[in-house]
This record gives sequence, C-alpha cells and structure tokens, in this order.
Amino acid sequence: MMMGMADKIHLEHLSHHDMNDLTYTMSAGYGIDQPIELHSHDYSMINYGAVVYSKTGLVFTYLRDYLGDTLFDQSMQNYYNEWHYKHPQPQDLRNSLEKTSGKDLGWLFDEIIPTTGQIDYAIKK
Repeated sequence: MMMGMADKIHLEHLSHHDMNDLTYTMSAGYGIDQPIELHSHDYSMINYGAVVYSKTGLVFTYLRDYLGDTLFDQSMQNYYNEWHYKHPQPQDLRNSLEKTSGKDLGWLFDEIIPTTGQIDYAIKK
C-alpha cells in the first residue's frame, strides 16, 4: 500500500479542515499567498491547491462559523434556488447571502476574497 505525504510526515491524524488550514497558512506565512478571485491560469503552481481549494474552503468555514449552521445553510440554499442553471458573478453571491442573512459581509467579500488579507480574530466581549 502506498502512503501519502501526510502519512510520511505524520499528519495523517489531522482533519480535512486542519490540513486545509496548514496548507494555506504555509503559503501565507511565506508571503506567497494569492487572492481567491483570480483566473485559474494566474495562480502559481503551489497556490492553485493552497488557495483554490484550501483557502476557499477555510473562508466558507469562517462564514459558516460567523452565520451559524442554520443561517449558513438557509443562505446557501436561497443562493442555489435563485441562481441554479444561471451564470452568477461574485457580486450575485454576496447580494444573495447578505439578503438572506441580513448581515453585512464586507469583511469577507472586500477584505478576504479579493486580497491576500488574513482573518484577524478579535474578542469583542
């Protein structure tokens, strides 16, 4: 049986989310991160996986954590119902999610997706 890279460096116990976090954090830590909103041919070889799959997955996990499971699921279902079999643009996703959730998602669509900015957690209360 052939072992994967995670097995070889003893990371096989990490969840899919943690592996995405590690992959993205390494790219960002080396200062080679790229925004999510690029055309596929504009990504470096290493960032295609680190950004397109890992960072994008993490960003939607952050959104789910922010909205909560129920509101996130409702927002995504409404987006799907409104846009399936059509050609939505990023602004259409934002409009749909903000309309359903009733929340300003500028932190996501202005500060994370189009930039190399990282989420900066802060405790408010």
